[in-house]
Amino acid sequence: SVDLAISNHQGNWWFKINWWGSCTAVTGTSITGIQGYNLGTHSVWAYSDSNCGSQIASTTFTIAPHNAGLSAVVQSDRSVTLTISNWTNNWYFRIGYGTCTAVSGATVSGIRGYSAGTYAVGAFSKSDCTDFLADANFTIPPPTATLTTTVNPGPSVDLTLTNGPSNWWFRINWWGTCTAVSSTNTVNNIQGYQAGTHPVTAYSDSGCNTELASSSFVIPELVLAIAVDSSDRSVDLTLTGGPNNWWFKIGWWGGCTAATGTTFSNIRGYQSGSYVVAVYPAAGCAAGSHITAESFTMPTATLATTVNTDRSVDLTLTNGTTNWWFRINWWGTCTAASGNTVSNIQGYQDGTHTVSAYSDSGCKYHVASSSFTLLPPTLTASDVTGTSATLTLDGHTGQWWYKADAGPDATCQGPVSGATEALTGLTPGTTYTYTAYSDSGCATLIATADSFTLGFSVSNLDETFEATCAVGDFSGGSKCAVAFTTGGRTDGYTLFSISVSFEAKYGTPGDMVVAIHANDNNEPGSAAQITLSGSNPDTAGVHTWTCAWETDAACDLDASATYFVVMTAPTSAVNSHYPLRLTGSDSEVTAPSGNGWSIADTGLEGSGGFWVSMNANRTGMVRVVAAEAPVRLTASSVTSTGATLALTGRTGAWSYQQTAPSTGTCANVAS
Repeated sequence: SVDLAISNHQGNWWFKINWWGSCTAVTGTSITGIQGYNLGTHSVWAYSDSNCGSQIASTTFTIAPHNAGLSAVVQSDRSVTLTISNWTNNWYFRIGYGTCTAVSGATVSGIRGYSAGTYAVGAFSKSDCTDFLADANFTIPPPTATLTTTVNPGPSVDLTLTNGPSNWWFRINWWGTCTAVSSTNTVNNIQGYQAGTHPVTAYSDSGCNTELASSSFVIPELVLAIAVDSSDRSVDLTLTGGPNNWWFKIGWWGGCTAATGTTFSNIRGYQSGSYVVAVYPAAGCAAGSHITAESFTMPTATLATTVNTDRSVDLTLTNGTTNWWFRINWWGTCTAASGNTVSNIQGYQDGTHTVSAYSDSGCKYHVASSSFTLLPPTLTASDVTGTSATLTLDGHTGQWWYKADAGPDATCQGPVSGATEALTGLTPGTTYTYTAYSDSGCATLIATADSFTLGFSVSNLDETFEATCAVGDFSGGSKCAVAFTTGGRTDGYTLFSISVSFEAKYGTPGDMVVAIHANDNNEPGSAAQITLSGSNPDTAGVHTWTCAWETDAACDLDASATYFVVMTAPTSAVNSHYPLRLTGSDSEVTAPSGNGWSIADTGLEGSGGFWVSMNANRTGMVRVVAAEAPVRLTASSVTSTGATLALTGRTGAWSYQQTAPSTGTCANVAS
């Protein structure tokens, strides 16, 4: 800096340094501490006026180069000491692009907070770090200390500083507290940190400026993992990131159970369904204090029972344990089972019996339940055709005998060693009732079969009677028709009978005609295709007309075809009235069930050549009985030297041979 003093002058004065300097006022004889001038010689002029127009004196001064020096020394604790030389006034320093810092005296020490690396430092004479004095460099060596972290269950964290000082400090996260460690290299059981990654740094000073080492630790998420072991239907709990001692409750009604460590295994006794497991930090499992919760589903185990024809029982456990136990009835024995099936359990009387499956030998941990019912033996008929059927006796062991209420089996038949018996030689269209016995004299009854009718049938006779349709109507001109459709059997059918429900006849006797007409545009064809034989319906009730199916191929019906049952009164019955019963329902019954046969929901009534729908969409109450079409060989177009053979009731290739008056050659035909 420069001081100016004037002599031999009275009053204020002004000065200018260099010709481009400012005109500056001075009160008194001197001014000190003028700064800011570069090295070199500078001219100074004194003036007696504020415009610096009237010079009164002049001089010069020279700013000479200084020889200040700066040293930077890194201490053993990784702090830095700066020392300036050849400079006696206050000074300032800046490290890199850091803050301009004031220094009083030649030395400043304990500068910390710098990581490993080389840094430049400059010394300056002004507070804004201008007027450079000197510079130096210092290098912070890499730290030799290492910091390791260990996360314990709980969770808690242990810190270990290796190759560091005995007294040190650490900070967890940048916002954490600078914490002192004295005379040890280990800090244990640090707690209170949430799940996630946390950096930790060790320092050599209480301000956590000089780094010694760094590391990080990860607090795991608090996770409750639940494993269901289907082999024994047990549950294992694994708590990650939780405390060492914890408690859990399964379901809001469950007991509060203590657990230690991370795993609690082999929890048993839970039935099929979903359950919530809540974890608590303290005994008592106070409501709302749980720290995590998860759910598990115990798979649905099913216990199926099968009653065999010999009255034995099979058990099948699905989704159960590999080794399991069962008890039949609450007083039964706890019995071991392996695999999923137990077969041929015997010795139980008629009635319903409960069965429970368990996952333990004490039959304590319930898995599934079921029941089975042993019924008295039953006799059923199946595979019913035109002349045959199959009897099946269930729920009986050993030989048995049978007989029917009519037909070829009206006497005691047997013995039968199995559960089924084939019946043959039965009469088509006939209803039979069979009975099973345990002795050859058919004295000890076992079971009675439901009645069955040979062949195929469709009937609405059991529906509600609502009105009548007049056949004859004292004029011989009224007629009634009911349509039916056959099933889809490829080889077609042969008609056995038509049964019709009538009210009592009115008027003089006469023969009513029942015939089958083909379908002609949803009306009966003009000519009868089959004329049936039967008696006059003189009394109210069901009356039956039959077809000579054994010999007459005209009784055959096509598959999936619609025919009309047409009832007319001939001229001889001109004074008669046959009231056909009508129904408005469409719930006809077929036998066997679902055979494809049906009765039209609306019948027709007519006079002369005209037909109209029956009133209120009603239809006649009838039953149609048929069977598989029999195989017939007929001759037609007979001349003096030839004829045509026709095989009906059978599809596919066939052979023929003349047997009279002499035996001919067996020949094949294509169809």
